[in-house]
Amino acid sequence: MAIGQVLGFAGGSLIGWPLGTTLAGGEANWTLAAIGLPLVLISVPLSKAFNEHAIEAAENYNQSISQKFTSFRIRLGSGTYGYGLVINL
Repeated sequence: MAIGQVLGFAGGSLIGWPLGTTLAGGEANWTLAAIGLPLVLISVPLSKAFNEHAIEAAENYNQSISQKFTSFRIRLGSGTYGYGLVINL
């Protein structure tokens, strides 16, 4: 994700600088925007792939947890500090 974010930020900056210069009425260096565009285009699939892998990892982790804790029992019990609910896994 870090590489995709760095490339996206750098590319967006290189595109935004000439746009800002043009909006301010100055003479823009469009070569910067031409360099920034491929950086943004490269960052999109990298970020998308990272997000897909992160979601898959979270789903796998959550699935493994739910399999461990499918059966549990709640009962009233007593302990050192008084009475309360006890959960047996």
